[in-house]
Amino acid sequence: MKYPNRYILLSLLISQVTNCFDDHFFRASYFCWEPRFEEQFLTTAFATLGHGKTDTSRNACKQKSNLLDMYNTTIQPISNESPITYSTCGTFKLTELQLYYYQNIIKGFFLRLYFPMRRISVTNIARQTIMHAIPENPCIGDMIACAHIPGYKNTHAGDLYLLGGWTCNYEKTEFLDYIDITGQTGFMFPTSNTVNLDSHPYAVSSGNNGHAGFPIIFDLSAGLYEWITLGTHYDIVWLLNSQKYIENIQVYGKADHFCSGLSCIAGYSFACQRAAHQSNWSMHTLYGLIEFDWASFEHPNLPHIGFFYNHILAGKKIFDTSLVGGYTGVNISWCY
Repeated sequence: MKYPNRYILLSLLISQVTNCFDDHFFRASYFCWEPRFEEQFLTTAFATLGHGKTDTSRNACKQKSNLLDMYNTTIQPISNESPITYSTCGTFKLTELQLYYYQNIIKGFFLRLYFPMRRISVTNIARQTIMHAIPENPCIGDMIACAHIPGYKNTHAGDLYLLGGWTCNYEKTEFLDYIDITGQTGFMFPTSNTVNLDSHPYAVSSGNNGHAGFPIIFDLSAGLYEWITLGTHYDIVWLLNSQKYIENIQVYGKADHFCSGLSCIAGYSFACQRAAHQSNWSMHTLYGLIEFDWASFEHPNLPHIGFFYNHILAGKKIFDTSLVGGYTGVNISWCY
């Protein structure tokens, strides 16, 4: 059975925003939304605010460790002496504002602008040097020396994305309610700050550390039983002047407006940065979102509001920063 007046119904849904292409090692990936609706001249404005804090990271062995042990060689045995362990503690905090603007043109073509702002801090940095007891001297316990390092704080823009895309909403199906497809590409402008590790050994860039990028994004979703949406997402961002690229693949399910304007979403993604066919970092993220949409047939331009939790399940060479936050947005339909 098809959606009655689906063209109108979809125009009332949440903004079709995809931000999981902006992946970084220091926080959980974001959920990506469904393919863009192809209504002519549809305008979408959207904002997301997220926050995360952690004292731990995932090291090269995919194990949880103190935050900054990700950068260190943790154990250095010394011949004929006690083994020495180096461990660097710290606290990472992130507050992130993401702004989006979409403008449909005609025949499924649209433009998209994405601009993030981030406040990043790495504080409570303490480097511990532990000389462990050895069996030959059982009366001598561990010896610990601790050196404190000044923290790092910075508020700066992330990288600006300017994209163009094409979307198609296909309804001539037998079993499925619909199939939606969206493709996007464009340019990532390096508007983030470039960190100098000589000035601070644990500085974190608000973006891709001065690298421009070339993104390609693909989204696919299908509807079932008039209230279930299943979808997948893939993106890749090549970092120019670098042999590195970042990939993200995601699957999700959505209970769409199952209770008045209420919707719930759950999803999973795998993101990684690769260089010369080797993984620099990798991340598994689980998502949960709940949203309420105030739009109606009589008032199609009313906003929606939602809340999300992005939880890191596992990873390698990443900060273990899960995110909690909210979002709001509005679709403005110029065709009645």
